[in-house]
Amino acid sequence: MQCDCCTQALSRAGQRAAKLQDSLRAVRQNAAHVDELMSWLNDCHVLLTTKDKDNIPDDLTVVDALVREHAVR
Repeated sequence: MQCDCCTQALSRAGQRAAKLQDSLRAVRQNAAHVDELMSWLNDCHVLLTTKDKDNIPDDLTVVDALVREHAVR
């Protein structure tokens, strides 16, 4: 038979362990999201680096059309 203080300590330890497991699970999920975002950013970087090598047209109407096409709405 355990004393009340031992029972309380074991109960609190169990609660703390459960909270730590939940926190660890959340950290792992966040790390997975960060990995996905890093992959997406790397893909964007490659695309933009490739696009940066494209020549800019001399015709201003073409440039204006490209600007309107790529404008953030």
